[in-house]
Amino acid sequence: MSTVFTMVNLFCAIVIYFQSMAYALDSEWRTRSSMTGRVVPALMAAYITFDILKEINIG
Repeated sequence: MSTVFTMVNLFCAIVIYFQSMAYALDSEWRTRSSMTGRVVPALMAAYITFDILKEINIG
């Protein structure tokens, strides 16, 4: 059960990561948003990914 939960979290983290990268690369969004608006989602995705990798190593 824990493995299934981890895989779902990993999938969500990947989706969030690619969405944040797409936002960062989108020029229209870049002009409307500050630097913080691009960095925060990327940091969140990195933190979630690190947390999942740590959980996999423990498991």
